[in-house]
Amino acid sequence: MKILLISLLAFAGSLTNPQLDEAPGRTKRAVIKTSAVCEMCKLTIERAVYELEGIKRAELDIVSRNLRVRYDADLLTVDDIRQAVVMAGYRADDVPANKDAFDALPSCCQAEGACSMPGEEGGR
Repeated sequence: MKILLISLLAFAGSLTNPQLDEAPGRTKRAVIKTSAVCEMCKLTIERAVYELEGIKRAELDIVSRNLRVRYDADLLTVDDIRQAVVMAGYRADDVPANKDAFDALPSCCQAEGACSMPGEEGGR
């Protein structure tokens, strides 16, 4: 009886585990630190990342500036995702923003230090 109860509890717990809906070795997760600070930044970055084939989920937390992604590792690498963020005009981890893309951002995102990480100028 104990074994049956333990098995049922383990099975019930697996139903709420989001990692079990992923094929092993295919869907991966990553967290990328960005230079975003506002809702416009969030929208711009999430749109850029969702344009990549293989993105399953992308969500930017403005407070932490962390972009959390789930992606198909058969189609993308973390560097591909970073590059999408960079080409949208934002820093991605230690990769600086593309200057032309940064210059094309809305003025709220270009304000002195608005989209930069501590110790950086203008998000680059």
